[in-house]
Amino acid sequence: MPVEVLSQPLTPINRISPTVESQNREFTPLALTPDLKINPHLKEAGIDLGMEVRRLIRGVNSALEAGRTLNEAASLSAAELEINLRSYDTEIIKSRPVLPHMNRFGYKNDRLRMVGNSGEPIVDAITAQERNGAVLEASRTIESFLVSAGNNSFAVLMNPAGWNGFVDEYGQNAEPHLNVETMVFWKDKNGALKGLTLVTDLKEEQAKQTMVSLGVEEEAMDGQNERERLANIVRNPALLSLPAAYANPFEYVLDKILIQRGQEDLKLRMRDGTVEIRSIEEVEKDINRFEELLNLTQEEEKLVTDPKRYILENIEKLGDKSVQQEIINRMEKAILMLTRVYRRTKEQITAYPTNMETYPTMENRRRIEDDFSAEIMFLKTRAGCPASTVTRILGGSSLGLSRNKGVDNRDPDYCNTCPVCGVEIRCVVRNGQCCPNCKTIKRCG
Repeated sequence: MPVEVLSQPLTPINRISPTVESQNREFTPLALTPDLKINPHLKEAGIDLGMEVRRLIRGVNSALEAGRTLNEAASLSAAELEINLRSYDTEIIKSRPVLPHMNRFGYKNDRLRMVGNSGEPIVDAITAQERNGAVLEASRTIESFLVSAGNNSFAVLMNPAGWNGFVDEYGQNAEPHLNVETMVFWKDKNGALKGLTLVTDLKEEQAKQTMVSLGVEEEAMDGQNERERLANIVRNPALLSLPAAYANPFEYVLDKILIQRGQEDLKLRMRDGTVEIRSIEEVEKDINRFEELLNLTQEEEKLVTDPKRYILENIEKLGDKSVQQEIINRMEKAILMLTRVYRRTKEQITAYPTNMETYPTMENRRRIEDDFSAEIMFLKTRAGCPASTVTRILGGSSLGLSRNKGVDNRDPDYCNTCPVCGVEIRCVVRNGQCCPNCKTIKRCG
């Protein structure tokens, strides 16, 4: 089967558009088989590919339930997996300063919503645990505004570096956001939803003043401590119309950011404490080609399309454990080899083979660990947001990132609504922790 190479900009997937004939079909849902093997070293680097296979199976079942055929359902979910791999390469491996959103407007339960790459409303996937509910509140404000606003309207959400509200499995504060994410959502001149996240090194006050320059009241972003200030900056998005002098709002917002911090190179923090430099020229070039940011080189295309190709060749066997395990294996290969390609380019190393056929068999774990130890260590240093956070959810795509574990509605301590204040919080609250809205401490198991 020939390798698919993108010739057009990627667009969000329209997952739920069943034909009249297909709506009447009954379906048997696929099940995720137990005991699938995950590379423990990649999991240490924050990547749980089992999460992505679960998403793949859920996506197939969702499309089947909506009336799609198995071929249609598998094709849609596999395409989503491919886009998630592309997004992972852009955000985590390469740590690019401009990240594309994969969102669109779509109907859910007869209501026009902002939906992501999965076809589900993005706001509904946000947990109130992040920054004391500020992210969820701001996201609802943005969706309500853009759904009803005129064309060429846009919204800006500023997500500063620092504390984010998540806790780890021991109840301790999780790893903070390392860099600032300025998210821009644009209802373009044709009414289509487009967006970018600009990753920068703004200080807290600079982030606040950028939002002031976009029309947000300064007093609304004040707070008695850092956590309150960060939450209030997030809680108050800017809601605007595109100035006539600009072709898109991304250039406009970048200009506002540069007024606060100047034109010097960006210094983006990594998890190991190092700093990587990104030039303003690079940011401007990425903005100018924002609809092509997930397109890759021919070499990278072969790597990123391999898991989808395997899925499409084994559609009738997607419920088999061996097939699900091989999907995980091929995603692992793609990630490690994409990392090798980037390191080869970045560090000008020429001795790295990247042909899929040269990759060790999955049974030879020791050789994989030896041959790709440098890539695994490299991934452990990368900055970027986990799947549960605003950047990845509002961006519309998400590979199985397990850093800063966020909401999991299968957790026995998951709370949809606080029993005390009655507010929808959708987060895990363990004994001794408190509701993010009313601060009531949970005193029972």
